[in-house]
Amino acid sequence: MTGSDITGRLADFIWTWWMANSVLIREIVYAAVPTIVLCTILVVFTDGDYSLAMWSLGTALTVVCCFAIAHYVVGIRREIARVRNRKSLSKNTVYISVAPAASELFPLIDGLRKKGVEFSQSEFWLLGYDGRYVVENKDKRWKKYMERWTDNGLTVRYILLEHDAEVEDELFKLRSKFGDGFVPMILNEAKIEDQRDKDRVASVKQEFETFHPTLFLGPDIVNKKEWPHGQDAAWLEGLHRRNSVFAYRVRYVSPLAMEFQQKAEFDSYRDKISSLFCYCDLPKEQAPS
Repeated sequence: MTGSDITGRLADFIWTWWMANSVLIREIVYAAVPTIVLCTILVVFTDGDYSLAMWSLGTALTVVCCFAIAHYVVGIRREIARVRNRKSLSKNTVYISVAPAASELFPLIDGLRKKGVEFSQSEFWLLGYDGRYVVENKDKRWKKYMERWTDNGLTVRYILLEHDAEVEDELFKLRSKFGDGFVPMILNEAKIEDQRDKDRVASVKQEFETFHPTLFLGPDIVNKKEWPHGQDAAWLEGLHRRNSVFAYRVRYVSPLAMEFQQKAEFDSYRDKISSLFCYCDLPKEQAPS
């Protein structure tokens, strides 16, 4: 593991920990500060009886922390779920500073199913450079989403750009679990014969090394009232480091936000990704080591 890998993982950990706990920390601070002020006033009015003040402070802080935690668990998470459900069909591009796919991307896509998008006529394209997300991510929710979606008829294509034996073995197991609805595709550059095609594929790989467009190809339906721009959606990661489960500077473009400019960008990524399909292989079961 290189120094840049260690630095990247440390940055991931610090940023993600703060994003996950900043709301709770803010709740505690907001409640604790006035409590400390009141206890300080209590010391003044009890002629310096610190034992009483410290007992009052400890009791008050315990109550405050319990209240803050309960408020966070019950209220904040419910609000997050509500906002995510609304974002699935946001009329404007949604910007997310940092996100692991399992907690942000997959609920958004699942929201489309809940809003009536016909999954049996849709495809979902996931792009991975080294595929470490598949074997290293401990959050199992994404597999539950995959199982639910394939059961609903969605075709999920996972395109792996850089071969890895461990990742290939995991993809083989997932295909066996999810069935034909899950189509893992591993780029095999040995299939490319023409030099111009080799150069083109190399250019696509370089572009998508740390920038991963994830595309939802909905049914070819345009309804001016409900679906004025069709039912396509895109999750565009500005930066996704290798060996990391986190993406930065993410844009989510819902079907309602997929206007002319966004659609042109979507089509560009769709064409680049689909041009790799003829050079891909299905994963094979790996021999035991």
